Amino acid sequence: MNVLKPHKQTTIFTLLGLRKSQRDIERITGIDRKTIRSYQRQFEASRSNSPGVATDSPECRRASNIPQQCAMNEYSGNAASLERLTCG
Repeated sequence: MNVLKPHKQTTIFTLLGLRKSQRDIERITGIDRKTIRSYQRQFEASRSNSPGVATDSPECRRASNIPQQCAMNEYSGNAASLERLTCG
């Protein structure tokens, strides 16, 4: 199996982390979408195995409510209001 150079792998992983599409990454880097797809699978597997906030934790449930609260204009764009939304 051929392997991309580390800097190209890092570029792909960075763009995937920024939620860029495979087509966008192909356009930016010139790397074939099939190659990007294989690295995307690696990226998703590494994210699922990495330590972090559990998906059923109270922190995750509160964080998932942020978009609804923002829609209700409870988030005024400053750090204090974001703290209230995420921690209480």
